[in-house]
Amino acid sequence: MAIENNAATGELGRLRASGQSHLRSQARLPPKEQIAFRGDRMTAPSSLTELFLWQELDKGTKAAARQKVTDICGRPWRPNIADIHSTTSLRIANYVYTKLGVSRELASGEQKGSAGNALERAAEQHLLQNLDTSKWTVKRNAKLDDYVQYEHLGKLRSLLANDEILRDVVGTEYTTNPDVVVGRLDGDAVMLHAVISCKWTIRSDRVQNVRHESNTLIAARRGRAPHIVAVTAEPLPSRIAALVGGVGGVDTVYHVAFTETGEGVTEFADERTNRDQPSQLEQWDEMVKQKRLKSFDNLVTDLINH
Repeated sequence: MAIENNAATGELGRLRASGQSHLRSQARLPPKEQIAFRGDRMTAPSSLTELFLWQELDKGTKAAARQKVTDICGRPWRPNIADIHSTTSLRIANYVYTKLGVSRELASGEQKGSAGNALERAAEQHLLQNLDTSKWTVKRNAKLDDYVQYEHLGKLRSLLANDEILRDVVGTEYTTNPDVVVGRLDGDAVMLHAVISCKWTIRSDRVQNVRHESNTLIAARRGRAPHIVAVTAEPLPSRIAALVGGVGGVDTVYHVAFTETGEGVTEFADERTNRDQPSQLEQWDEMVKQKRLKSFDNLVTDLINH
């Protein structure tokens, strides 16, 4: 089904008519009949970009939120990366989906599996297809003690299983269950080379989970720390920045729609809402400059060279 939200409908067309010329992207958006996936612009394989879809708002969605989505997207369907409570998130996401020509839909009431789990599977498959499996291993939900730096955790688990007092003292904070892990073969041993956290979008609870995992991986290791990264489609730079800043931050975030999201941020989030806080665009540019935020198509090369 062809998408219905484009430059001539929704907020983009309405704002153009009202003369708000600061939204510079409007003049560059193609008409609906010209929109298509642009292979030369995609920053992730089709197995990942196929996860983008328009999601119909539930009947229980509050009237104000429904109107906001309709104003921005042209109908009460949201990009499944957008936070309907954030105007900026919706604007950036709508821009990205329009540029990519996303047409897949999920009607209200239809069941669909977790986007996060789908992202894990797609990332795993992409790595298996692009890494030399005679040198590398790729697994989802692997046990840390299968890897050299964390072998001692298996022994600790055995001790805890038979000692109630130790379980009470130590708890379960010593281990974690990563989404996707990359191992490097070293003779008969396997070194944990990288841990990849897959978060389709980013919310505060997911940030805390990623940071806890990062701290655990660093604290529990014996030997070299693995490369700790994340993969996301989150449209808001401020939420991405929450993954990389400070203690417990990941090394790098790889974005599955890097180019299009960067353009959307430039068009819709270049002004500060608080003069004491950086704008979304400033945060995006800062992460890119520091190489903490990259396109997904850099992931394999970075893992090999790390």
